[in-house]
Amino acid sequence: MAGDKGGKDIMEIWSLKTQAELGMPKVKVGTFTAIGGHGQTNWLQLNNTEMAFIKSIGDNLKLWTRVYQKAGTIYLSIPKDPNHMNWPVILCASADPAKYIRNQIGVMEYSKNKSQFRAAGIPELPSYHDFSPELQPWLFHGAYTIYPNGGTGLTFNGMLFQMPIFDPASGFKTSKGCKGLWYPVKFLHERIS
Repeated sequence: MAGDKGGKDIMEIWSLKTQAELGMPKVKVGTFTAIGGHGQTNWLQLNNTEMAFIKSIGDNLKLWTRVYQKAGTIYLSIPKDPNHMNWPVILCASADPAKYIRNQIGVMEYSKNKSQFRAAGIPELPSYHDFSPELQPWLFHGAYTIYPNGGTGLTFNGMLFQMPIFDPASGFKTSKGCKGLWYPVKFLHERIS
């Protein structure tokens, strides 16, 4: 199966739309640009290997204490279990394309009626040294904030948290009903390759 190779057999690479381009309502307070997932209830469980990998990316280690927080935040720690965390199965909308490079996604296949696509994701592996935002930008999303005025920016004090897109269908323990990375085609902005 193509997804087992972490997106190396991608059919197409696309940029993602912004929340404004998706026609999403304005927010009342600054919030994360998550789309398509319900991260609080749609998750996969990471272990120390994945957590170490996430911390190794860019500024992520500096931002870890904001990401790894008690249940109820966007990212979920598991009370009394420091060796695991529940990771949301979501995508991140692109930020203002005049200021930031759009987030990308790898499209592996389309549903029969072409209304959904299956995204590429990083499979559960013993090591993640072959993956990076520089080599596979479609497997990592910049986590931006959208503000009440409709503007977007860096989420944490001018630093960009880079969120790996893990594939829940590759063997991770998941929440009930979390089967794969299927999303509406309307999220796609422009085909890159």
